[in-house]
Amino acid sequence: MTSYDSQYPWASLSLKRECTSLCTAKRIKAFRDGQALCKDDEKDVMVGLCELDEPVCRDGTLPPIQRFTFIYATLFERLGFRLPFSDFEKDLLTMLNVAPAQLHPNSWGFVRAFQILCAGLDIIPTTPMFLYFFELKQSSPKQFWTSLNSVSGRGLLTLFQSSYKGGKGAFLKILAPEHNTALLEGFPLYWTRLPTPQGARQMEELTLTEREGCARLEGLEVVFDIHKILDLEYRKVDLKLFIERQMALSQKELLRRIKQQESNKVGTSLRTKGSSPKAIILESEQETTQSDPKLKRKRAEPLNLEASDSTDNVPLSALSLKKSRQLSLVQEGLLHNIHQVEASSLFLVGRLEASERKESKVVSDLAAANKEIEQLRVDLVDFAKLKKTLEDKEAELSVLEAEVDELKSKAESSSARCQVLEDEKEELVDQLCSTLKEGFQLALDQVKILHPDIDVSAADITKEIVDGQLVELS
Repeated sequence: MTSYDSQYPWASLSLKRECTSLCTAKRIKAFRDGQALCKDDEKDVMVGLCELDEPVCRDGTLPPIQRFTFIYATLFERLGFRLPFSDFEKDLLTMLNVAPAQLHPNSWGFVRAFQILCAGLDIIPTTPMFLYFFELKQSSPKQFWTSLNSVSGRGLLTLFQSSYKGGKGAFLKILAPEHNTALLEGFPLYWTRLPTPQGARQMEELTLTEREGCARLEGLEVVFDIHKILDLEYRKVDLKLFIERQMALSQKELLRRIKQQESNKVGTSLRTKGSSPKAIILESEQETTQSDPKLKRKRAEPLNLEASDSTDNVPLSALSLKKSRQLSLVQEGLLHNIHQVEASSLFLVGRLEASERKESKVVSDLAAANKEIEQLRVDLVDFAKLKKTLEDKEAELSVLEAEVDELKSKAESSSARCQVLEDEKEELVDQLCSTLKEGFQLALDQVKILHPDIDVSAADITKEIVDGQLVELS
């Protein structure tokens, strides 16, 4: 019994007991060190710690209150899933009313491969387009995961694994950092009680653009290997070549071509005159280049077309019927050979075109690289010139800095000398004033002795004579 057994009465006991082994900081760090979670920066995703008995059906209503969602580790490890969710994935989860952990890994394989396949064909995937090829039937309450199934007659992708093992018991609690709150917006975060069944969409329910996209996908008439599609996610050129090759090797496409050419290639070649040949042997390779085992052909047995030595006792109608059947067998054998040659030709043409494209790309890249090398050489010469100019300027700057230091020293010395001279000037002025006062007073004393009756009290060194009168200096 766990602390969550009394919670979520709608959930089965097995769902409440589904806990994660990635519940310690050490285990989470070890997982993240060896596995990318993000398409871009790993700092855009946080992984929280789960309690030992925390079930995968827990929601955000219990303390501590926080926004999170669970994602099974197998999605990152085996299916190459990376956060953040695309708009298509968010819209699909909302339409199905399921949380990321609630959708079966095989179904996630369909979702991811569908997006990659659309990208290879330059088609924008939408939820109605996806539900044209896949459907979600009413799930049983006892069913653990919610599963998508291919619509009958519209097979597009193989199943990732017929019996998916090793997916349970290891999921991550994904949190959104403050700078990336949009990570957990736009889709159901927590396990839902009632997923919404989605039946197969019909063409008339789609928009014009969606119809064109579905028609292109359905027109391929190929059931793609989901593992190969997932492996080519980040190799767009190889993905396009793989799609083209599968289209070329489509069984229905080949048979359609054969039927178109049948009347022209076979009609005249099968007309014979005179006696029939003794035997015609139609041989083909043990196996064609088709990837579909249904299209493999066995060696044809020799066809004995020897006529009877005597036709006297055989009715004419019987001979005609016999010849008609023999010609029909010949025709079938020739069609087999034509089928093989057609398949081989298309395959070789595809490879030749791919080689030509690669060669053209290599030549283009080489020309671009040579152009860049020439530009780098020019830039290198310019850089050498700039480096030389910089070195010259640095030498000039050093000389100027030395001259400035010398001038600063002289200026400081001159400033000190000016201060000394200023001090001496002040001292001389003081001495001059004292001498002037003493001389003026000496003159007044002499006047007093020579002319005692003269009043010299009004005389002062700070006065001057103006119009015969003593006035203060202005």
